Amino acid sequence: MTRPRILVVEDEPALCGLFERFLSRSGFDAHCAADGRAALGSMDAAPGFEAAIVDLTLPDMPGEEVGEQMSLRDPAMPVLFISGRPVRVTGRNRAFLQKPFAPWELVEALRRLLGLTA
Repeated sequence: MTRPRILVVEDEPALCGLFERFLSRSGFDAHCAADGRAALGSMDAAPGFEAAIVDLTLPDMPGEEVGEQMSLRDPAMPVLFISGRPVRVTGRNRAFLQKPFAPWELVEALRRLLGLTA
């Protein structure tokens, strides 16, 4: 079985690395991007990500805008937004998880978004 490719967009390197390692151990093929432009460049260079995890507070552009740009590139790709502040996220294939969260909560939210739960 192919591991789902996940794009993690998080500007804190330690946190991005932690997400990447935990997701990899949980059956995903996770790739980190430090900001919105890097994430969109990754999508352009290597299309086929099955989902993205996007921090709403990024240094170069708002996470919401990154999500919109991702939808233009791949309208069916689910996006899980994360932030330390509560936010209401709407739209098809969109979800939100408030920081701080346990690693298993991230995995479960991602699995639900991808329809991988029983």
